[in-house]
Amino acid sequence: MDLVIQGFGVIFDPGVLIYIVCGTVLGAVFGALPGVSSAMATMLALPFTYSMQALPAIAFLVTVY
Repeated sequence: MDLVIQGFGVIFDPGVLIYIVCGTVLGAVFGALPGVSSAMATMLALPFTYSMQALPAIAFLVTVY
């Protein structure tokens, strides 16, 4: 149970939440564009994650997908 609480603590960190919201918006925009698949949207968002730490970058890419 401690790991679940720790996981929610990581996800509800304000910095990670900002990346999750931005990734969701970016995924919705890419999803609305014709001809852009979810894999292509993830590859287009990948350069944004180079300067991020691992957990926020993974959360961002998952929400874009």
